[in-house]
Amino acid sequence: MLSALKRLLAGTPLEGPARHLFALASPVARKNSRDDDALRALILSLPDEANCVDVGANMGHILEAMVKGCPRGRHIAFEPVPRLAEDLRRRFPDVDVRRQAVADAPGRTAFTVVPGRLTRSGISATLDLSIEAAVEEIEAEVTTLDAALPADLRPTLVKIDVEGGELEVLQGARRVLSEQRPILALEHQYGRTPAPERTLTIHDLLDGVGYDVRTMAGVTLDRARFADVVAARSEWNFLCYPR
Repeated sequence: MLSALKRLLAGTPLEGPARHLFALASPVARKNSRDDDALRALILSLPDEANCVDVGANMGHILEAMVKGCPRGRHIAFEPVPRLAEDLRRRFPDVDVRRQAVADAPGRTAFTVVPGRLTRSGISATLDLSIEAAVEEIEAEVTTLDAALPADLRPTLVKIDVEGGELEVLQGARRVLSEQRPILALEHQYGRTPAPERTLTIHDLLDGVGYDVRTMAGVTLDRARFADVVAARSEWNFLCYPR
């Protein structure tokens, strides 16, 4: 029935809106929505004065929860896409919004913007697009969390959603993880090219600095199980807690 409806709407003015609604009805979209709700619930459970860091703030859906859930905290958001960073600064005047990418070393890098799907944008060297889309490349300033976070800021939660560059973000945050021990909300999934060695390295790094990796439902994942669920594409949002 759904296929017949798609054929019926093809070529009509309703095709675009219908495609969007069909996407929202997909199992992946529903799981993303559930995972986002779980993360928002976690943020709302934090103290009012908790400090939060949003790496890859994009359109600010999670940043909004940080601001509302922790109104007395200090919040920092990293977003290298110029139009998105400016929009975040306008909407969240009390947040320290930085037009920077985050990786394992400071400098400048090529950054791929996907105008039609801005959430899929990322550092060109690590981006693995799973969609056919027009792209444009810009140059972005890069920092590390170890270098960027003020010495007097102790983050309670760090969200990392960087479309393939999460290993490099973690490699540039060893001091923050070892000394300040924030909860991590981490997205990690494969695009077109599976990279199990990167998945295992992520788990090894987190384990090495004393973190457990869990699903959004709270199931702790050992090294092998983490690799399995990422490869199976059954989980891609994770919570990482200091032991």
